[in-house]
Amino acid sequence: MKKAFLAVAVSIVLCAAGFTGYKVYDNYRISKLGPLMLENLEILSANEFIFGGETWTDEGQWYNWLGSNWKPELVNCMAPLYSAWGFYFDEVPGERVECKNGSGNCGNGTPCYPLYPYIN
Repeated sequence: MKKAFLAVAVSIVLCAAGFTGYKVYDNYRISKLGPLMLENLEILSANEFIFGGETWTDEGQWYNWLGSNWKPELVNCMAPLYSAWGFYFDEVPGERVECKNGSGNCGNGTPCYPLYPYIN
């Protein structure tokens, strides 16, 4: 009976030590961020986003005194879908950048881009 109790106690201690060691390893592995993750964190902290191959920000620019609609905002829209021959035949969900009231680098926004690639 004492040997069985000792075996159970040792196995519980080994399981707890293994679990603790794995959690330490897992936290160490996750805390090392790659360069892409760090770039994404910098963009998020600076109120910036990338859309249509451009970086949009709501930080004040030197030309913001020319008007008031400079703040970029990502909005939902319906993107036109054309056939391979150039004929319009449907609308699909999309997004575009609109210039709203405030500071930023939005000149005239973007056209509506589809959210998902569609194949004709």
